[in-house]
Amino acid sequence: MPDPIDNINNDPNEAILQDTVDTPQPISSSYSEPITMPDPTFPTSPTVEKAPLSPLSSIASMGSTPNDTPFVPDEAPKKSKKKLIIGIVIAFIAVLGLGGTTAFAFYYNNPEKVVADALVNVVTARTQIANGSYVYTNTKNKGNISLTFDSKSDTPNFKGQLEAKLKVDYDKYKFDLGGTGMLSEKGSAYLKFDGLEKITTKYLNEPEVKVYTDQSPKLKDEIVALVKKIDGKYVKLDKSDIQNFWKKYDHEKASACYTKAFDTLDKTSAQKREIQAAYDNNKFVIIKNQGSENIAGVDSVKYGINVDLKKYYHASDAFKETTFSKSLQKCNDQLGGEESDEYKLTEEQEKENRKFRDESAEEQQKEANKTKVNIWISRWGHQFTKTTTHYANTKDGTKYVLDVNYKQNQLITIKDPKDSISMKEFQSDIDKIQASYNALYAGSSTTAEE
Repeated sequence: MPDPIDNINNDPNEAILQDTVDTPQPISSSYSEPITMPDPTFPTSPTVEKAPLSPLSSIASMGSTPNDTPFVPDEAPKKSKKKLIIGIVIAFIAVLGLGGTTAFAFYYNNPEKVVADALVNVVTARTQIANGSYVYTNTKNKGNISLTFDSKSDTPNFKGQLEAKLKVDYDKYKFDLGGTGMLSEKGSAYLKFDGLEKITTKYLNEPEVKVYTDQSPKLKDEIVALVKKIDGKYVKLDKSDIQNFWKKYDHEKASACYTKAFDTLDKTSAQKREIQAAYDNNKFVIIKNQGSENIAGVDSVKYGINVDLKKYYHASDAFKETTFSKSLQKCNDQLGGEESDEYKLTEEQEKENRKFRDESAEEQQKEANKTKVNIWISRWGHQFTKTTTHYANTKDGTKYVLDVNYKQNQLITIKDPKDSISMKEFQSDIDKIQASYNALYAGSSTTAEE
């Protein structure tokens, strides 16, 4: 049977507004929660139950002639009404099974429902894994900047990690730099740079920098020594180090707060309906065309889309008012502390800000319309598997491409590195460099005064 999702408006120039068959309409704000299959990693298509053969075969045999019936060779055999009835029953069962499965497939894979479910799923997912690349080019300046990244986060357990590699070949700047930042399962933070020594040595010898470092060889040697020490190694910030600039930091308390928020969400359908309604009432995704593709082993539906910025902003406002969002904000407030009243906006100021934002959205929409966006969503799990964003400006010769692959609700493990430099040791080296710099600056000021 042809896949119904591939037969729905394949014209890339027309928006898909509704199905071409009489099927249930896309979910509305009254819909309880997005339907997801148990295991999106191994998607399966609905199958049509085959009617058991043995009972029907035995019933069909009732149409045969009993042994004690006289044989009449000149008379045509009579049609069995029982066979006819059984045939109708079998056909009816087949139609019901096939029709029910087809109706379900059309409803479940309705484009608007697929996108709505995916957006709700990305908001409510406990863990997120994303990897991809960003490439910016400027044809007029003949330069480019590229970034590859791999991230994973576990919000309820308050842990995450980001690895990135930056390659710059722009104007007179040309270098490669890698970095990793993480918040481990034990609540410690780590930071690491790869390739820092090579970059530092190169730019300390640039004319505009060398004129200063030559005045203080000690300062230059201290900078090189520190960079060499930390290049490719983790600098650790334990809980007490983090609390030096984040006084209310409490990893256990934060983890408990976020976990409770997600556990309550899982048990409360009303909270999911609030999130669903935030999008249903402000559908900012406009579907232009669609297709199919396998992304990392997952059968996915591909959509070309536009984004209505004004509706997106309104959906964001609506989401902030949901119970789940307020629960997350409460956890954030416990960590960061409540904002001082003198910095809080009044209701009137917030209203004016939203008005200005909406008016600006009209101009921003013109640029957004120049951006080509494709999204891929798992056919049966309704989770994002990939997104691509392409933008080009012929006037200034700039363009960028952003490609991201996604996985949700996967087990994430982030352990503390075995080898690291303490923040205390790192700070000591920084203090030495600062002292040498201050001495150089003081000497330069004295010379200038004379």
